[in-house]
Amino acid sequence: MTKLFKFFLVCFLVVSQLNFAQAQETQKTFDFTQTSNQLSQMEQNLKSGDYKLQTIDENSAFLNNLTSILQSIKKENEKELKTVQKQLEALGAEPEEGTIELDELAKKRQEFKNNLAVLTNKIAETDLLQVKIDELNILILNSRNQKLIGSLVNRQSMFIEPQTFILGIKSLISFFWDIAKSPVVWYNVELNEQAKTYVLSYITPIFFILIVAFWLGLLLKRLILTNLGYRQDIENPRYGQKIMASVFVAVAYGVIPSLIIGSFLLWLIGTKIFTIGFFGRILNSALFYLLYVILAKAIARVTFAPYNEKWRLMNVSTPKATAILKSLNLSIVLIGIVSFFEHIAVNASYPQDLLNILTIIACAVKSFVIVLLVGRIFNQNQDDAKKTAECKPDDESDDEGISSSTKIVLSTAFVCFITFGISIFGYPELSEYILNRIILSAVIFCAFMIIHRLLSEVLRRVLLLGFWGKTFKIRRKVLTKVNFGLNLILNPLIALAFIFTILNLWGLSGDFLIHITKKVLFGFKVGGVEISLIAIVLGIVVFFGSLAIVKMARNHLTNNVFAKLNMDDGIKHSLSSGIGFVGFIMSVLLAIIAMGADLTNLAVIAGALSVGIGFGLQNVINNFVSGIIILFERPFKVGDWVILDNQEGTIKQINIRSTELETFNKTSVIIPNATLLSSSIINMTHDNNWTRKAVKVSVAYGTDVNKVTNILLECAKNNKKILKTPAPYVLFQDFGANSLEFELRCYSKNIWEGWSIPSDLRYEINKRFIEEKIEIPFQQLVIHRGDKVASETQFYAHKEEE
Repeated sequence: MTKLFKFFLVCFLVVSQLNFAQAQETQKTFDFTQTSNQLSQMEQNLKSGDYKLQTIDENSAFLNNLTSILQSIKKENEKELKTVQKQLEALGAEPEEGTIELDELAKKRQEFKNNLAVLTNKIAETDLLQVKIDELNILILNSRNQKLIGSLVNRQSMFIEPQTFILGIKSLISFFWDIAKSPVVWYNVELNEQAKTYVLSYITPIFFILIVAFWLGLLLKRLILTNLGYRQDIENPRYGQKIMASVFVAVAYGVIPSLIIGSFLLWLIGTKIFTIGFFGRILNSALFYLLYVILAKAIARVTFAPYNEKWRLMNVSTPKATAILKSLNLSIVLIGIVSFFEHIAVNASYPQDLLNILTIIACAVKSFVIVLLVGRIFNQNQDDAKKTAECKPDDESDDEGISSSTKIVLSTAFVCFITFGISIFGYPELSEYILNRIILSAVIFCAFMIIHRLLSEVLRRVLLLGFWGKTFKIRRKVLTKVNFGLNLILNPLIALAFIFTILNLWGLSGDFLIHITKKVLFGFKVGGVEISLIAIVLGIVVFFGSLAIVKMARNHLTNNVFAKLNMDDGIKHSLSSGIGFVGFIMSVLLAIIAMGADLTNLAVIAGALSVGIGFGLQNVINNFVSGIIILFERPFKVGDWVILDNQEGTIKQINIRSTELETFNKTSVIIPNATLLSSSIINMTHDNNWTRKAVKVSVAYGTDVNKVTNILLECAKNNKKILKTPAPYVLFQDFGANSLEFELRCYSKNIWEGWSIPSDLRYEINKRFIEEKIEIPFQQLVIHRGDKVASETQFYAHKEEE
């Protein structure tokens, strides 16, 4: 492990040095004037309109590369500028008039000033070029949109016009007739006698080989499905197992037939005879789209797995999965057929009228497919809702009108109808563009859902490895929290990747998206302040990572180092808490450094924070400082028995902001540190765990007081929990109204055992008093009635009968 770490460290240092050397070389050879002229020429070409989409993409890539170079040059120049400024500050202030400065110092000062002016000019030129690049990026975006939209909104003849409709139908009939007669024309007209002989001699062996290949494919398919496909003995397969099994099933149902057809297609292309003429285009295109249909159906099958619910990649019910798969298979076949005809017409250079009517037919088919699939997806939800409604009594049935599923289906049908209508009214390319993007967006969405679940499963399985517990002693609970945190990071990244893909799919340039993403992630200015989301995220990661390392180090010291030292537990906890406080402060500083903040401006930051502290953070900082004072002054420590106002219990934990007090009925009281520091606290175990206990005893008048004293002292001496030194003693406290009052006082070295001492003593005293026939009197009350005196004794126990 150590060797691997050293290897990666050496590689990192080498790469860093190479990047630094490359940056230095780029800075020396970079020509600002030439670059500015190139940008001006690019701007002229874009404004003139004499460009192609490929040229726009090349210009965008050039600008992105140039932005990276300029950022690198600016950083190097800013570093050198700070160095020169420090050198000037080291020389001190310029001498006043009439004061002579040494020639060597004067030369150095002038040299530094010249360097400062040159670096300032370079930084200004870099900023000007960056502004020019930003303007060109906007111009490129507008130019690309004009090219894209211009090709889509080129209006054709409206299909609903009678002349256009009749001409389109004739072209369509002629097109299908050409396809039907293409094999005859190919064989009789386009092939010579030698080629005909070749075809007749090879056609029978080829069909035989295809039959054998398909038979072997079926055997291989069964072998794969039996050994590597869905295993029924696994009750709850993991998502990773589902993916692996789906891959093998897709190979069995799709890849093997595709390899056979693809091999046949390559053989046809290799012979060059079957690529001759219009029939050659039809044959090759048919095989190509057949490959598409087979692979697409195989992927759909393994995604919804209609006959293996527990191996299904999408969480849908079996009836819904079956209905969706049937609709998907039909949709794949229909889209494959119309795409095949469009491909043939384009490659054979048929007139625009035919292309328009084929595009309109394709739009109709794709609109139908979208509505069909959406209806299948939401149909099961509607059926379930109807079954639920039927189970309710008539008086409880809800009449909410149109369900949400029906609204979604109707909205989809309306959008598809409008999009198809666009094709009829002269914009078939725009209509097909929108429908294709809708279908591809749905496919990409499903793919990202599967990728998201797969990555989450892989991440969870990696964190569940025993390696983390054995090597780093990380508990399962901590790994669960890490998994949750990593998923919080993973989910937004996948969402951003999905949004990026969808925007690129709908026509927004990938280069422009990358440029915008870099701007947002790596830095943009708001009111002169540069904000970088990457730096912010890095700072947050560094902060929590540092806190985790500090916590691990603190736990290691507490459990392994402090546990072996002969010191008080309170001191150990104070040291542990102090390490936590210092680690928190260091984590904050490291996070600030990771965000790119300049620590030389720390005084300004502290001044700005003091304003906030004076208002909203006053109580927080007050409690924080009070916590530090408590740790150093130690008026109490963890485990102490304290009494605060009406709360009594033990100190369980001293945190940054508050202290946790656990009462003796096992309830936790969270007390702010400032309150503890400003209040009077009774600490029962501040210096030691000694405690004094007292037991009050009353005896009847006439009892021998010396005898009572001796009995009390004997009871105390016989108790092993009571200290011999200081010795227990008895106080004759008072002549009570009904009894003689005594108090036995004794000491214990463990306050936590003191709970039972008074109880034990009372048991023993009661036993001895009974043996010695010493009476414990009850309260007496004398009532005067006129000239008669009646004496009546009230007992707290039952009255003895005379």
